[in-house]
Amino acid sequence: MIIGSDLARCIYKLSSAPLKGTVEVVDSGSEKIAAVTNVAEFGGWIKLSATGFTHSTPTIRTKLTQDASRFQVAIGRSLTSEKILVGLGKRVTRGTRVSLSVIGQSATPCRVVGAGVKGVARGTCRVKVGLTTNGRTDSSIVEIRVV
Repeated sequence: MIIGSDLARCIYKLSSAPLKGTVEVVDSGSEKIAAVTNVAEFGGWIKLSATGFTHSTPTIRTKLTQDASRFQVAIGRSLTSEKILVGLGKRVTRGTRVSLSVIGQSATPCRVVGAGVKGVARGTCRVKVGLTTNGRTDSSIVEIRVV
């Protein structure tokens, strides 16, 4: 299977961080079949392949995953948007607007204050980081641990 890297990241809501992938070949009885599998990202494309199996009706399962970005901030301190963007490997160009928002049930330990995220209680929060340039928005979700 070959899929465009940008499309896969959009569909599965993955950031620009490196991807991990697995390919499993399973027979009709849910038993794994020995096969040579390969997952690679190159030139804007993600390629997942499985070879060397001879079952007549195999099920091929693919999975793309990504390690969650981990950031840490002390209670009463702030983590700036610049540090978050550096940790994500993103660059801000002239005219780019950065937005931060705490999402989901995780709002208790963190609060967005100015251009950063402030730790207010111990725990972990999830923050959506959005970059808007020329009307095009790129967003990532990061986990921030408050200690």
